[in-house]
This record gives sequence, C-alpha cells and structure tokens, in this order.
Amino acid sequence: MAPFEALYGRRSRYLNGLQSADNRKQPLVFDVRDQVYLNLSPMKGVMRFCIKKKLSLRYVGTYEILQCGGLGVDGDLSYEEVPIEILDWQVKRLRNKEDATVKVLWKNHLVVGATWEDETEMRSRYAHLFIS
Repeated sequence: MAPFEALYGRRSRYLNGLQSADNRKQPLVFDVRDQVYLNLSPMKGVMRFCIKKKLSLRYVGTYEILQCGGLGVDGDLSYEEVPIEILDWQVKRLRNKEDATVKVLWKNHLVVGATWEDETEMRSRYAHLFIS
C-alpha cells in the first residue's frame, strides 16, 4: 500500500494523472538522412552556445542523421558495461589480509571515469584482459 493511500484511504489523483500522461507518449524514431534539430539545455555556470542579443537559442541548426546506432540499450533502458583495459594494479594491506584491486577503463567512459574493482572478480569474468 502506498503511503498516500495509507494516510488518506484513497489513491493519489496526482499519480493517476502522471501514469496516463506517460502512456500516451510516443517514442521518437529517426531514419538515416532525416533532418533533426539539436535541443540545448542551458546549464548554470556554462557559457551559452551562440548568444544573440536578448534571445538565447533553444534549438540549434538542422543536422542530418548519417547512421543509426549507439549503445545497445535494453527495453528497461539499461546496458552492460564492458571493460576495455586494465590501467593500474594496487594491493591494499590490512592487518592480516591483502586485497588486490585493478583500475578498469570501461567502454563509453573517459579515463577519469575508470573505477577500482576487485582483481579476483575481474579475472573470473574478464580473463582476456589479464593475458600478456
């Protein structure tokens, strides 16, 4: 039971309105050679793109779609992270235990986004990274 329903003994009207609005939204589908606009979202602290007098641009130019592709996204909008290479090794020594970790560079991430992972787990799942 939802907290709102427990307090007031009925379902929230606000949530019902959102659910029906989400059901009507259609996904956008584009083909190769279609012309599209780039939607810009202004960010605080970042210089705006093409500032012209009083009005700031929200949509920029027309761009042609050259090829379809991108991330392999599942139906629930998730994708599997794939490691590309091992950047560094590190052994942490605790009182009576040693813990080996490796710094992993993931696909679709910058070097800054590399993470420290447990070496034994990475060796079992991605053995091809440790050959050589």
